[in-house]
Amino acid sequence: MATIALNFEDGYTRIIKGRAGDTVANAAFGAKINIPLDCNDGVCGTCKCRVRSGSFDMGDNYIEDAITDQEIAQGFALACQMVPQSDMVIDILASSAVCKVKNETFAATIQKKEFLSTEIVKLTMKAVDGRKITYLPGQYAHIEIPHSGGKTRCFSFSGVTGTDTLEFIIRILPDGLSSNYLRTHAHEGETLSITLPFGRFYLRDITAPTLFFAGGTGIAPFLAMLERLHTTGGVKHPIHLFYGATTDENLVELARLDAFKSKLPFQYQTCVSNEKSEKHAQGFVTQWIDKKVLGTTAYDMYICGPPPMVDAVKKSIQMEGIHSIHFYEEKFMT
Repeated sequence: MATIALNFEDGYTRIIKGRAGDTVANAAFGAKINIPLDCNDGVCGTCKCRVRSGSFDMGDNYIEDAITDQEIAQGFALACQMVPQSDMVIDILASSAVCKVKNETFAATIQKKEFLSTEIVKLTMKAVDGRKITYLPGQYAHIEIPHSGGKTRCFSFSGVTGTDTLEFIIRILPDGLSSNYLRTHAHEGETLSITLPFGRFYLRDITAPTLFFAGGTGIAPFLAMLERLHTTGGVKHPIHLFYGATTDENLVELARLDAFKSKLPFQYQTCVSNEKSEKHAQGFVTQWIDKKVLGTTAYDMYICGPPPMVDAVKKSIQMEGIHSIHFYEEKFMT
């Protein structure tokens, strides 16, 4: 039984199961998702989608008016014809609203609230009904803040997908709805409402040397990605993380990163920007974007952190002429 992640144009993701021999379209309809479809015979092309990862059998029951050889070479396929042969990630060329996708909302209880630094909290939660919670590593959830009139805040997952436990690493700001709640009111045993998953920043298949750039709590999605890579195994290409924060104490989960070094072809470097450090390099992650350091290799690149950091990394990559095969970014307040 294949796991199929359907990504919609508005950033929502729905993860479904497909029975052996089912087309993607049939699996979607079985999950009550109305992806665009007219003929179901490989003739109209209405169900054309883009495959991001995974293998499948396209069959030969379609015509070129529906999808051309050039489009197939570019990663497009017909949902009404393709039969998954592995887990897949697929872009549906329509919004979740058009496809009548309902968000997955459920209750989860705070199991642990741990301050990793004076500014960063690690929140571990468990689904009340024991459900297995699946998302693409790198994505995020909406968490409703109690007594806020239904207001939510977005937090990236930092743990292992496919379990009944959720983990988030969150920066506590001087003031703000979620920060004030987490700092003084959130307590173990409290139940919150969570809606998930969202986001187009997620781990793809590692098919080339890969660079991760993390700023502040932008480390969270990379931890989820590394957990996934460790679980699935078989990573052949090197992964290098460049991780920056404002102070020593805000470089968090370093022991966890050290553990990944023995499990994966993985290395990382750290820096701090707002103080001198005896443990870490001084400055910003852009200091390592150097042709002399990175060479002429073509990389897949992932960047996550505050907007100025993301923009600075992109500019440095361009100025140094570092070649990227694929490029993914996520900006958020860390």
